[in-house]
Amino acid sequence: MPETIVLEQFPFSASRLAADNKNTRKQRIYIMPTRHGLLFGLMLFAMLIGAINYNNSMAYILTFLLGSLSLVTILHTYRNLAGMVINEAPPLPVFSGELAKFPLILDNRNRHIRFAITFIRSSKKKWRLNQTSTNSHITTCNIDQNQLERIEVPVRSLHRGLLKAGRIKVYTIFPLGLFTAWSTIDVKQACLVYPKPEGQKSLPPVDLTESTGIQGKYSGTDDFTGFRNYQAGDSIKNIAWKVYAQQKGLFVKRFIGSGSDKLHLRWNDVSHLPDIESRLSQLCCWLIEAESQSLQYGLNIPEVSLDTGHGEKHLHLCLASLAKYGLKI
Repeated sequence: MPETIVLEQFPFSASRLAADNKNTRKQRIYIMPTRHGLLFGLMLFAMLIGAINYNNSMAYILTFLLGSLSLVTILHTYRNLAGMVINEAPPLPVFSGELAKFPLILDNRNRHIRFAITFIRSSKKKWRLNQTSTNSHITTCNIDQNQLERIEVPVRSLHRGLLKAGRIKVYTIFPLGLFTAWSTIDVKQACLVYPKPEGQKSLPPVDLTESTGIQGKYSGTDDFTGFRNYQAGDSIKNIAWKVYAQQKGLFVKRFIGSGSDKLHLRWNDVSHLPDIESRLSQLCCWLIEAESQSLQYGLNIPEVSLDTGHGEKHLHLCLASLAKYGLKI
C-alpha cells in the first residue's frame, strides 16, 4: 500500500488526524528568504538607519510597518504548505528518451486555498535563493479548499529499465515572494521505461508453416482484415493480385483467426546488430509494427519466451520483457 506523505502542520490543526495512520510519513517544512526577501531586509535596514539619523517619526512608522508585514508574510508562506497531504499514484510506462510523468494526488483538508504550490525534481543542494532551474521541469498548481488535485511531475528518461523520480521538492513563495517555504518528498513509485523504438520497420518474414501447417494456405475460419506490404518469403497465393493490377503496389492479404500469421521475433533476427541496446530497440520497433498490422506475434529472447498473441496487453507484456532484459528487477 503506497505511503501517505503529510507535510508538517500547526498544532491542533484539523487535518492533524491524517498523520496518525501507520502508512503515513511526516515531512518537515523549512523557510528561508528569497533574493527579493534579502533585498527587502536590506532596504528596511537602510530605512531604519535613516530614521535613527534624522529622528523622523514617520520613517519609524513606515519601517516598522513594513517589518511587521514581513513577519506576517512568513506565517502565510508557511501556512500555504502546512498540513498538505500527498499521495503517490503509479506512473504509466514510457519509451526511453520520453518524459516519465509521476502522478501525485494533493489533498487540501484545510479551509483555505493553497496558491502557487510548485513541484520540481530536487537538486543536490539543500537550499538555493533561486529555487527554479532552467534544466528542470516545473509543475505549479492551486488547490481549492477541501479538494483533491492531481498533478504530474515530469522526469526525463535516459535509459530503459526502472526509473525512480527520487526526491521531489515542493515549495511556495506565496504571497509576496519574500520567503520560500519548502519540503522534500521521496517518491517510492518507479516508472517502467521501454527501449527506444529504432531500426527498420520492415518485419521479418512471417512463419506461415507454423500457423497453418501448410505453406501459404489459411483455414476457412480466418477473417480478412486488410493488406500489408509484400516481404520476401511471403506466399504468392496470398498476394492481392487485383490491387497489383490497379498499379497500387504489391500487397499481401492479412487474416486473423485460428490460422492467422504468426510472427516470432527472435534474438537471432537481430544478432547482426552491434550491441544489446540496438538489438532491443529493433525488437521494440518490430513489436509496435506487428501490433499495428494486427499480426499474431511472439517474443523469444534469452531467458524469456512469450507465446504468440496480439492486443495492447500482449504488446506491453512483450515491451516490459525488453525493458527488464539483463537487469535485476
